[in-house]
Amino acid sequence: MRGLLEAFEPIFAEVVVTGNSSHRAMDPDELAAIAVEVFGSDRVQVEPRLDDALEAAITLAEEEGEYAGAGVLVTGSVITVGEARLLLGKG
Repeated sequence: MRGLLEAFEPIFAEVVVTGNSSHRAMDPDELAAIAVEVFGSDRVQVEPRLDDALEAAITLAEEEGEYAGAGVLVTGSVITVGEARLLLGKG
């Protein structure tokens, strides 16, 4: 996980970390601790629920403005991405 976050660090202004419904998922607070080491605490937001994380990420992207090149990337496990697609009406 650290390697993925390190690859994204120069590209992403902020990250929102969360979990998914799988009992095997990393705890959001554990993931946030790693993200803080890579991004710094001012660039990391933790939301325990995926729906809240999506809302927070979308809000952050919208604050950047239409032409700022901001967007939302959902990554992690197939479960996380699948659940996000359902929540966003894409599944």
